[in-house]
Amino acid sequence: MSTETAFEPLAIPVLTETEQEHAALTSARSRGYATGYADGRRAAAEEQRAWQEAAERSRAEQEERAARRVAVLAQALRAAAVELGDATVPVLAEVEDVLVEAAFELASAVVGEALADRVSAARAAVSRALAGETVGAVAVVRLNPEDLALLTEADAGAGGATTGPAAAPRLVADPALAPGDAIGELPAGWLDARVATALARAREALS
Repeated sequence: MSTETAFEPLAIPVLTETEQEHAALTSARSRGYATGYADGRRAAAEEQRAWQEAAERSRAEQEERAARRVAVLAQALRAAAVELGDATVPVLAEVEDVLVEAAFELASAVVGEALADRVSAARAAVSRALAGETVGAVAVVRLNPEDLALLTEADAGAGGATTGPAAAPRLVADPALAPGDAIGELPAGWLDARVATALARAREALS
């Protein structure tokens, strides 16, 4: 009698994917993609909001410094007006012209000092182009090439981005613009946010 044991092949069951399991897997993949896309959109929106808040803070600080200096200038102008109250009309008019010119020169100096901080000036330029009634209508903001490079570098160092989500305005370089200037492109025109234009309007108001 033989003592050898006879071995039979082991049958390994083959697991097949049912239509229901395939549909469940496909649905899970779709949900994962949708969730990832939504998370990306939210992250991009948060980056844009943080960048805009930083620009607003920078502009507010510049406006506060300029307002303090303008207040000092206004006080000096009022004092000068009181001292000149007894002057004749022609002489007073001539002195007023001189004072207006001096006020404009001082305002230009204040703006020039603010522009010394190139990154803050670039942020303020973009903020001006996006402010007011044009919010959401500006698709492209043109900047001085050096300002755009500095802004891109600063945002990259801070871990942010200058472009933001697809709905955010696109920043492009324009060699025709001076430092601190910006031009916002609108669907039916453009918004002039250049420093020289703002100073010209101020000078016209003072004259």
